Amino acid sequence: MQDIKPYNLQKYFDIKNEILSSRTLSNHKRVLSSALIYALDMGLIEKNPLTRVKLPRQKKEETKILNIQECNLLLQKVENNLTSKMPVMLALPLGLRRDETLGLSWDAVDLENKTISIIQNLEYVNGKYYFKEPKTLSSRNTWGTEKNLVCTRKKDGNPITPHVL
Repeated sequence: MQDIKPYNLQKYFDIKNEILSSRTLSNHKRVLSSALIYALDMGLIEKNPLTRVKLPRQKKEETKILNIQECNLLLQKVENNLTSKMPVMLALPLGLRRDETLGLSWDAVDLENKTISIIQNLEYVNGKYYFKEPKTLSSRNTWGTEKNLVCTRKKDGNPITPHVL
């Protein structure tokens, strides 16, 4: 245990930064910290080498924005697929994220005022899907929609079932 140096731990986190998320790296550091604090309490080490280690900054991936040709190609691909068509038709003009689009439900749609509000996101955690409120107030947006977009949400005068949204 005495051979563990801050340099070795820092190198470990720098290497793992290339393949692990920042959350997973934080979890690694937390587990190592608990083990090293215990070793310190038991007198196995004199100092906790992890106290000098800084987690590397994660590289943020640039958001991919589709150009007009890519949007048109995507619309062509989903044209005959009712399950995919509606989410794509909502996400493209409104700029919705995937979790925002999949979190839409009929209580977020105001057909009379032609607005759609983001009141929840659909998240996938530990193999299960959950609806969660947006993390920040600025994520709770309401958009006005084009008349034809609102009309596409009706089929034979009846709203399309919410799971299609």
